[in-house]
Amino acid sequence: MKFDGADWKSVGTPGFTPGLAHHSSFALGKGDTVYFAYSDGTAMSTGAAMMYDGTQWQSIGTVLTNGACQNSSIVVNKVGKVFFSAVDMSTGQLVIKQYDGNNTWSNVGGGNAIVSGPAGYPFMDLDGNDVIHIAYTDRSAAPGMVRVKKFDGTNWVNVGSPFLSVTGNGAGPAQDIGMAFGPNNEVYVAYSHTFQGPPKTSVQRFDGTNWIVVGTAQFGGTSGAPGLFNRIVVDKQGVPFVILQDYGIGLKASVLKYNGTQWEYVGGQSISDGTSAHTSIALDGNGNPYALFFDEANGLKNTVKRFTVCEAPGVPDVTASEAEICIGDSVHLSAAGPLNDATEWTWYEDACSGTPVGSGTTVTVSPRETKTYYVRGLGGCVNVGDCKAVTINVTASRDLGVMVSVEGFTLSTSDEFYTYQWMLNDAVIPGANNSTYVVAENGNYRVIVTTTGGCVDTSDNYPVNNVSVADFDVDGKIRVYPNPAQEYVHIQAAYPLNIQLFSIEGKLIRTAKEGYQLFVGDVAQGLYLLQATDSKNNIKAVEKLIID
Repeated sequence: MKFDGADWKSVGTPGFTPGLAHHSSFALGKGDTVYFAYSDGTAMSTGAAMMYDGTQWQSIGTVLTNGACQNSSIVVNKVGKVFFSAVDMSTGQLVIKQYDGNNTWSNVGGGNAIVSGPAGYPFMDLDGNDVIHIAYTDRSAAPGMVRVKKFDGTNWVNVGSPFLSVTGNGAGPAQDIGMAFGPNNEVYVAYSHTFQGPPKTSVQRFDGTNWIVVGTAQFGGTSGAPGLFNRIVVDKQGVPFVILQDYGIGLKASVLKYNGTQWEYVGGQSISDGTSAHTSIALDGNGNPYALFFDEANGLKNTVKRFTVCEAPGVPDVTASEAEICIGDSVHLSAAGPLNDATEWTWYEDACSGTPVGSGTTVTVSPRETKTYYVRGLGGCVNVGDCKAVTINVTASRDLGVMVSVEGFTLSTSDEFYTYQWMLNDAVIPGANNSTYVVAENGNYRVIVTTTGGCVDTSDNYPVNNVSVADFDVDGKIRVYPNPAQEYVHIQAAYPLNIQLFSIEGKLIRTAKEGYQLFVGDVAQGLYLLQATDSKNNIKAVEKLIID
């Protein structure tokens, strides 16, 4: 079955095996594939395997053991390779096989058994590097000592000395073995055995050279009471958790963890309502333990419980100051929601746990292309938090609402933009790069602007048709040239005149000197008005003059 967040739902059709199934195990493969190993009651309880492909259950391969199967286990590595292990009761030996496809299984390492003698209580798993390990009771080593082996690609080799130390002289046979790996692939083994008394639980860790006892050997359950049905997991900080059947409290299930000095209960001395058996334990990404057990007090059915060691943050609400920006613009991203045991919101780009871009309630980003950002709560005890994504669309242009206004012969637009380029009849006007421009001739004018963020927009065309500039001749009696002018303007007249140069706004710039020659070399480029008056101050001519 699987838990969908609200209810337990059957995976495929309930009761999918051909007959009675026991000594079962399952593992998750790629996609929706589930693999299931068991002892098949329709075939003299021999080992068998099935897979669920997302639609239906189907058998894979034929009989996997010659005799009755005990303690079957199945695991799947990162590339989807499936491995099966069990004790074949026809010989009492340990069998480990790999699925080769096309309903074919082969022995791992070539032989039918990894040890020549009888074995019991095997537990198979893969470390972080996909190396197969198996822990089991070697019954050929009286009274039944724990051995751990791994497959090096060619052979099965011992992990450490042949046997774990606590099951040495004076100890009884080991049973109910569990195995787990620490954050650096350290091997942990939990098991029960007798030592001048009833069976109690011990945990040992391989430090790379030797097997060392974690805490006290045979710590058992309450006050050292007997413990059976051991399973072990290790969190990302290297803290081991053990679930066991605790004789000291009426065979109920208990979970303990090692605090660095001693084993202590997690969530009280008992987590089951009645007698427990067939326990299992797992941790989520934040180290919260999930316990599974048979519970006599609940109709002999399975129960799963969770203990909150570390409460993950809620799914954050994400907002962006703008959903669409221009190249180089900045946008503020904000997250809100309960952090719980996390310490801060962490932001990434491209993927959750992708490239970090900052931390905190608000971050500022400046994408130059459309990009998706992710945020989740992390820190403290939280290693995994739900991600929330927000996408910022980046465009190279946008309607900036560019408008052109005119006053006299000056065109102008907003001064809030970063760059300007005035155009005349779709041609660039060299040097016309300000928010204003004094027109010099008739035509269609427009301005192209950019923002600091790289957004580009163009105004509508603004037609100008009232500009006329050239050398001018008034009644054949007044002649002014050149127009446009650069250094001097020359005025020829048949009678005395006063010549004055005004700005478009009407400000007097200067008056002609003797000889009707007007120096304009130090006057800014643009459009001006040249006014001629006679001795009685009568205006004889007012003409436009371009200084370039």
